[in-house]
Amino acid sequence: AQGLAEVLAGMPDEKWNNLLPDVLAATLEPKATVREGFIGLFVFLPTVLGSRFAPALTKVLPVILRGLADDSDSVREVSLSAGQSLVHNFGQT
Repeated sequence: AQGLAEVLAGMPDEKWNNLLPDVLAATLEPKATVREGFIGLFVFLPTVLGSRFAPALTKVLPVILRGLADDSDSVREVSLSAGQSLVHNFGQT
């Protein structure tokens, strides 16, 4: 997830914004490993994108909250990490 986040950070904002709906949709996949992987992007994207990530907060936060209530332990754990990343990077903005 970290490597993909770095690749996404190198893309123009328009390209990143076009990919976000696909990333968000993948967090709804039936397989827990797929959900975990895509939610894992949100552990790293706030850091690597910085303020460029701010417009996505309103779309990403519900995904993280849903992940915290997931049946899978691994999805819950990565969602917690993603939430902590959001708080760390945007908690004072």
